[in-house]
Formats: sequence, C-alpha cells, structure tokens
Amino acid sequence: MKILNLKENPIYKTIFWILTNVLSSVGLIITNKMLMSSPNNFIYVFTLTSIHYFFNGLIMEFCAFSNLFDRKSLPIKTSIIMSILCSLSIGLTNSSLKLNQLDFYQLIKIFSIPYLVLIQLIIYKKIIS
Repeated sequence: MKILNLKENPIYKTIFWILTNVLSSVGLIITNKMLMSSPNNFIYVFTLTSIHYFFNGLIMEFCAFSNLFDRKSLPIKTSIIMSILCSLSIGLTNSSLKLNQLDFYQLIKIFSIPYLVLIQLIIYKKIIS
C-alpha cells in the first residue's frame, strides 16, 4: 500500500490543509466557548489569545523543521504591524465568542470571508479567485 506524499500531489496537500484548518478551527472555537462559559468563566480573553499564539508558534516551528512548508520573511515594520493586527483580530473575536451564542458566532465568522471578498471588489476593484 502506497502512502500519500503531500509534496508530490498538490490536490492532496490542498485537501489536507483545508481539512486541518476546518477541524482545528471548530475544535478551538468549541474549546474556547467551554472555557469562557460557566462553570469555568475564564474572563482573560487576551491571555487565552496569547496561549493560542504560543502553541501556534510551537506548531509552526515544528512544521518548518519538518519541511512541510518553506519559511518566508517580512520586513520588521510589516511584521510588527501584522502581529498587532492579527493579535487584535483574534482577541476581539474571542471577546465576541465570550459575549455571543456559539451558533451566532459561527454564522458571523462564516459570512466574514465573503464580506471581505465583496469589499475587495467594491473598493479596490480586485477580483479574488
């Protein structure tokens, strides 16, 4: 029996990463909601975000070490701006998750990507493929 090589066939690689993204996102959202709901009532949303980024960094280092992707670099100013914006984005979505029901949160999250594509089209006249 032949083992699938993700580097040889790009369609398998794409399917693998899509499934990994969906499963990890759903699992993380459900775990966060359980932490922030009673009886746990974890109130430190940005601390939770910091914990997520710490483990995400460890996993990314492992993946880079395992040659699952090629490491890229950004200029330091761009990197700092992206870090701040991404941290705020995750922290604020965790705050939204704490304040809203899980189904409403998931619905808004699902609609965010088509909304961003529409904004790109309207404001920048850019078509996303």
